[in-house]
Amino acid sequence: MLLNKLTVLDKGLFFLSNILIIALNRGIQSYAAIFVFFFLIFISMGGAFKKKLLFFFPGMIFFLITFLASGIKSVDYELLFRAAASLTATGIFIIDTSFKELCLLLKKLRIPDFLREIMIYMFKFATLMLKNSREVKIAIENRGGFRTIRNSHRDTTLLFKGVFQKIYKDMENFNSAMYSRGYSGDFPLYPENSSLTLKKSVIFIGYVSLFTLILRSTLCSS
Repeated sequence: MLLNKLTVLDKGLFFLSNILIIALNRGIQSYAAIFVFFFLIFISMGGAFKKKLLFFFPGMIFFLITFLASGIKSVDYELLFRAAASLTATGIFIIDTSFKELCLLLKKLRIPDFLREIMIYMFKFATLMLKNSREVKIAIENRGGFRTIRNSHRDTTLLFKGVFQKIYKDMENFNSAMYSRGYSGDFPLYPENSSLTLKKSVIFIGYVSLFTLILRSTLCSS
């Protein structure tokens, strides 16, 4: 896919442009169209479809809780579609960006060391959430879980309990592994030969402007 050929800086600009598109547009129709566009990109990326959908599982749980707590008639659908679009844009970036590429990108953006460390831990947590959700779900299914509606509530509780227990242990191991290798707040990575050029800036601005123009003109004329 085309995204696989992008440099780490290009991926960062693409993610930033998608976030700007969400921020510059308003209305349920706009957010719904943005969500559909990003979701099509998301499912066209490499990897199994069911595995990629697990990325949305935690977010969808929060959406469901919001629906049940506030009632369907009083739900802010504009905010709901905006959150879905943001989650999809983030998913495109996370699934297509390796841990090393994220570190390089944060370095190129001259993010302070302590902020880069926090963001790296957050990124690692997200990847562990995806991996552990799949593993725990498979383990529960192999033991007869999620086969009946009656037991779904119990199995979902076991899923979340198992996932967070595994994540806590994995994050402890990750932290110990880094400091045992002499980690002192910086990752010794080889820099990638990529810089922000005029051409990339024009493409970045053009993508955001064209998407916004098409979106607004289409929705205004309909």
